Amino acid sequence: MSMSMDQMSAGLTRDRKIFDERIASRIDELKWLYIELYENDWMFAELLGQMEIFYGERTDTLKKLDIIRETHPD
Repeated sequence: MSMSMDQMSAGLTRDRKIFDERIASRIDELKWLYIELYENDWMFAELLGQMEIFYGERTDTLKKLDIIRETHPD
């Protein structure tokens, strides 16, 4: 069963929103740690881009597990 373009677009929009919310809550610490190690702002932006791509490629099962772990960290 294939997805329509609207379904794919809605899924990408949902993934982007989730990714953006997660990064926003941790961006300052993540950037500080990265810059401490590598001293390279440009590559930090590249890292964020790659992280977004990798998140988008995760299976729905793993994305559901992410949500469960986030809401029940223990």
